[in-house]
Amino acid sequence: SSTFIRSNYYRVKGCYKRLLSKTKNDFFARMNIDIENGKILNWQAFKKLKSQKETKTGFDSYDMEKFENFFKNLYDDKHKTIDESQKTEFLSEAVKINKTAIHPEAINNIISLYEVTASIKLLKTGKAS
Repeated sequence: SSTFIRSNYYRVKGCYKRLLSKTKNDFFARMNIDIENGKILNWQAFKKLKSQKETKTGFDSYDMEKFENFFKNLYDDKHKTIDESQKTEFLSEAVKINKTAIHPEAINNIISLYEVTASIKLLKTGKAS
């Protein structure tokens, strides 16, 4: 299918990029060691090492789509890692904990304007709080 071919292509592409990056980094690391140890006093090699820069890869829309789908599905009600029985068990446990809490009234009350203004006055000025 096309999704298999597409995912396989991007997997192979990622492996190739990692291999290329590792080979390049190993080459420059060996060159750096040789220059530091005095084995190579070649200005051309030194300039090549000095000018070696990390190049940013282009925008990959497939990776962005995978990123978006991962976080969109992370908190979805129909998440594949948890079944309905576990979900209802967790929710009933949360309700039981809420009912048996020592001060559920204080936690569940509406926050008053006085509490908000008092908390704001306690904040340091000029700070991102």
